[in-house]
Parts: sequence; C-alpha cells; structure tokens
Amino acid sequence: MIDSMLPKNIEDVILFGKQDELESMVGEIREKDLVPEDLQYALESLSFFRSHYASVASQLSEHDREIVVKYDADWAMQIIQRLNGRCSEDLIEKSA
Repeated sequence: MIDSMLPKNIEDVILFGKQDELESMVGEIREKDLVPEDLQYALESLSFFRSHYASVASQLSEHDREIVVKYDADWAMQIIQRLNGRCSEDLIEKSA
C-alpha cells in the first residue's frame, strides 16, 4: 500500500529535485519498501539515467541533448502516472 502523500513527494523530487535528492529518495524507498518493486526499479533506473547523462552532457551534440531531455521528461511522467495510479488503486481498495 502506498501512503497518500508519497506520490506527491516523489513527484516533487522527480520534477524539481537535484540528483542527490533523487538518489537519497530512491535509497529510502528501497530500504523501507515504500512502493512496489516495479516502481522502485523505475525510479532507480531514472536516477542512473540522469546521473549518466549528466556526466556526459558536455560531450553530446545539441540535438542529442534535446533527445535526452525528451526521454527524461517522458520517463518521469510515466513513473508519476504509474505511481498516482497505484495510489488511487490502493485508496479504492481501502474504501471497499
């Protein structure tokens, strides 16, 4: 079951947080088993993706950087939508 405030907190870190905040959140989520495993992996993968591309950004062409930004944004939105969907499912189960 996902705490009702957790999706908003995760969303804020994904959209506005720095890489170290995302890494810290991923560690806490994994340690405390706060979300289902598939979402843990998705968040962990996003963190690795951002870390890797931040380290090589200066070597990429402008076109490649634009592609990376689009992939990142799409990936982030997919995670947020999945997380919010799971939270809604949990709330429906609680009320039933």
